Amino acid sequence: MKESTFNKLIQPIRSDVYFNLLTTQDFDGTTYVAIYFGKAKDLYDRLYNWHINQKHSQAVVTSGYLSTLRQTITALLEMSASKSETAVNKVLDDCIIEWEETENPEAEEHTQLTEFYYPLNIQDNPKKSEKLTDLRSQYAKVW
Repeated sequence: MKESTFNKLIQPIRSDVYFNLLTTQDFDGTTYVAIYFGKAKDLYDRLYNWHINQKHSQAVVTSGYLSTLRQTITALLEMSASKSETAVNKVLDDCIIEWEETENPEAEEHTQLTEFYYPLNIQDNPKKSEKLTDLRSQYAKVW
């Protein structure tokens, strides 16, 4: 995620963020922050249908099927899911996606979450933000 977008997005949990542990990389003169790590059996389905293009319909939100990344961004925006789709899409537009294939995705996820810092991961993240967990609970199924 663009560093400028990240710095705006994390305001509600700023005091919980380990800035010294963030991984950054420059692409074409813009600094990006690694924010989230996930695994998928079907990368296209996970990225395209869930994280990138998923609609915030009432059925999706109230049933808890909104993507975890979209739920987290919605919570950080401190908006109800019914009103956050456009804002979440704008945040995602400021992201670059990297991936790699691996024989053991569960082991790789464990390694990534213990050896590196992804501030938007909650599950199995030893450095997770308790404030983010609370925000997610507040906004998880709010229509």
